[in-house]
Amino acid sequence: MTQPPSTNFQGRFSIRRPRTELRMRIAGPAGLVPGIVYGVALAFAGPAILIRNSVRGRRIENRPWKFVLGGCVIAAGWSFFSGTVILYGVGEATRVAGLGTGIA
Repeated sequence: MTQPPSTNFQGRFSIRRPRTELRMRIAGPAGLVPGIVYGVALAFAGPAILIRNSVRGRRIENRPWKFVLGGCVIAAGWSFFSGTVILYGVGEATRVAGLGTGIA
């Protein structure tokens, strides 16, 4: 039994099956390392993005200043814990490499 033809954006019928190259590239091993790097970069850039969006929401959409304050408090905590993770990672790396005692 054949599958019904898929339609493209213009509404015309197409006999070809949908392409799966993008899905294979993301799920395959070539997409794993860039995905991890992107996730780590986003985790450490998150506080800046959060503050930027809360300030823009105040200016453009006239949101209450309490939302900006709440966003800044969350971003400060997030930034603090991100720095703690970096310091802990550097301390453990120096301990494993034999260059120091790690975090005391």
